[in-house]
Amino acid sequence: MQNFKELVTEDLAVFINPDEFGEMHNIDGKDITVVIDADTLKEKSINGASAYATHSGIMLSEFILYVKCEDMDEKPWIGQRMVLDGADYLVTDVAENAGIFQITLGANIG
Repeated sequence: MQNFKELVTEDLAVFINPDEFGEMHNIDGKDITVVIDADTLKEKSINGASAYATHSGIMLSEFILYVKCEDMDEKPWIGQRMVLDGADYLVTDVAENAGIFQITLGANIG
């Protein structure tokens, strides 16, 4: 019988799978299968704006990127510049849970 950690590891293969939720994107020159979620932050902004949301009338567009930890060369850090599919973003938050990095990326718009 499998333990919980083994079951979670198997679930990662489904969640990040390109045939399910995952999509191939280029992160800092490396092609990686990821899941992009813009809806979670929309819900979060209803309860209060991000600390990075506005500055001098410039709005920050944010979304969450889910990626397997093993697919990244190192753990991203807040304030890091990240290039996703040729566009520059700033890492505004990072969490690690069950073998997945939850990376919030932001870019100035307007």
